[in-house]
Amino acid sequence: MGLLTNLIRGLIQGLTAAFFAPVALVTGVVAGLLARVGFFREVWQAAISGVIVTIALALIPVPIRIYLFGGVTGSGADFLTAYPLKLGQDLFPSVLITVPGWNIADQVLTCVLVWGILRGLPGRATSDWPFLAHSRA
Repeated sequence: MGLLTNLIRGLIQGLTAAFFAPVALVTGVVAGLLARVGFFREVWQAAISGVIVTIALALIPVPIRIYLFGGVTGSGADFLTAYPLKLGQDLFPSVLITVPGWNIADQVLTCVLVWGILRGLPGRATSDWPFLAHSRA
């Protein structure tokens, strides 16, 4: 779903989002696999899932940012990339440090938020979702 969302956003808002569609795809696959093995039973597991997703994503957006956009995509992470560049770092290590640092807070917060939303839904609303059986405490 994230892949499709990024492709549609790329058509509507600008191509930058479309180029990051593989990132959304990997995020969904990794989070889905973690849910299937029961990594969303407790809030701390959801937080660890966010860290694991960040690690899985560490190398996917870096080449996209560097080779397609010269390290600058117009996001807030550009400010974090600019600092090591200004200190004399090369582009690759600057982006490689920035991307996981920027994404870890986002992914952990997202996983914990999803955990909380799913916990708050009544059983009758989720009874047709067999994948949730792996994430019930």
